[in-house]
Amino acid sequence: MQKLLTVSIAAYNVESYLEETLNSFLIKELEDKLEVLIVNDGSTDRTSDIANSYATKYPHLFKHINKENAGWGSTINEGIKYATGKYFKQLDGDDFFEKEGLIKLLNKLELSESDLIVTKFITFKDGSNEIFDKFRFNENLKTQVEYQFEDVICNMHNLSMHNITIKTKILEEHYEELKLTENCFYTDVEYLLKISTKIKTVTILPVSVYWYRIGRDGQSVSIDGICKYYNHHLTVLKKLLQYMNEKNLQPNIRDFFIGRLTDMASAQYERYLCLPISKENKMELIKYHKWIKDKYTFININKYKKIKLLTKTNFILYPFISKYTKNKIVNLYK
Repeated sequence: MQKLLTVSIAAYNVESYLEETLNSFLIKELEDKLEVLIVNDGSTDRTSDIANSYATKYPHLFKHINKENAGWGSTINEGIKYATGKYFKQLDGDDFFEKEGLIKLLNKLELSESDLIVTKFITFKDGSNEIFDKFRFNENLKTQVEYQFEDVICNMHNLSMHNITIKTKILEEHYEELKLTENCFYTDVEYLLKISTKIKTVTILPVSVYWYRIGRDGQSVSIDGICKYYNHHLTVLKKLLQYMNEKNLQPNIRDFFIGRLTDMASAQYERYLCLPISKENKMELIKYHKWIKDKYTFININKYKKIKLLTKTNFILYPFISKYTKNKIVNLYK
């Protein structure tokens, strides 16, 4: 019997979290419906040992896949190759699924033929488990109703990797085109946007499934991660701008792309602002600003106050806005 859902877990040096992650799948009634792929991305800690122990103890549920380190996108690429479920969902090895929500999602997948199922997710802080934010649906959209994706995408700008579950056959049929950039951070946006070009139908399910952990040392969204991998973010932005320009996208899908890429373009400014204050880094920021403004006129970066202030003052306020940006991010993850 085919599994209903394949969950691909991106596992890299998550020995402190992986047991909690895997335990969220130990639900007796889901054993025949669920397949969990633990894709170990060349971890150097005990991640592989933990994954192997669960795959040995629960072979009907977990499969342990070892691979050389090549980044988050590579775990998705690998997971799709092994997936046998009707639907496919991603999970990071330091996050987990809510059991009640997972049960409700599986019950829905049993009856659904929608290309995409959208669920809620919760953001929480590492250590304290304090809930930081809850995903909210657009009030204009009804739940438990199948929509044509193109008709409602304008109301779904808050889609993310955390709340999407997609038909596996779509990923398989378009594997080469949807294949994610490897050895690179921030490919979650690449995953979402590329998928959006292949979706025909979508259903919203009013349950929380994904619990997303923030504030963990070493995350790409931490201040250290931002400074270390700021060029990775630019690489993904450039690739997606090129991808959009090469595709004959439907108007609403193109607008969705432009909205998300505008957010990415703005986030790239923040990455430059998080670097140490220096003449060289200021010049790199100005060079980026000129490139995005001259080449991609459809991206309205001036709607962001910080960027507008920077450009209006000819970057004179660069050091002050840089300090403000760093403090804001550090305080966010305290």
